[in-house]
Order: sequence, then C-alpha cells, then structure tokens
Amino acid sequence: MTNMPSATKKSRPVPLHSSIKTISVAYAKANLSSVLHGVEQRKASITILRRGVPVARIVPIAEEPAVSGYGWMRGTVQGYGDIVSPTGVEWNVGDE
Repeated sequence: MTNMPSATKKSRPVPLHSSIKTISVAYAKANLSSVLHGVEQRKASITILRRGVPVARIVPIAEEPAVSGYGWMRGTVQGYGDIVSPTGVEWNVGDE
C-alpha cells in the first residue's frame, strides 16, 4: 500500500440497488449513511448478515396518519336526561 494522505484513502459509498435485500456487517459499518438513505428512499427493509447469518434488520418507519381533533371522544359520553329543568328539591345556601 502506498503512503497516501488519509483524505484520499476514503472509499466512496456504493449506492444500494433495489434488488439488494441483505448486506454484511462490514458493509453496513462502512456505509451506514448510504444504507439508511437507501432504506428511506426505497421504503424497503435490509437484513444485516454476520458471516452469512442474519443478525439485524433495518426497516423504514411508517408515517402514522394524523389524528383529527374532531370526534375523538365519540361514543364516550352518556346522556342522563334533562339537566336544565328544576329537580323539585329545595335547598338553601349553607345546607349540608
């Protein structure tokens, strides 16, 4: 190996193709940013292998649909009849 400056020794990450579904631990370690970018763009998971044995899986996060504030308590309220009319019970302030 020649004595090259460390800045020129860096290898360029190889972009992941749509057909790649598994990668080695060494490749994942060396190219994590591009691996994550590929998972994000393709919306497909990638399995990481150590000596040919699956050890981990990187999966894209599914976006959850936004929840509307309207109607979120539907079906939780119970009606007890007329709450405005007089009850017929007499009471005074200070009665216990």
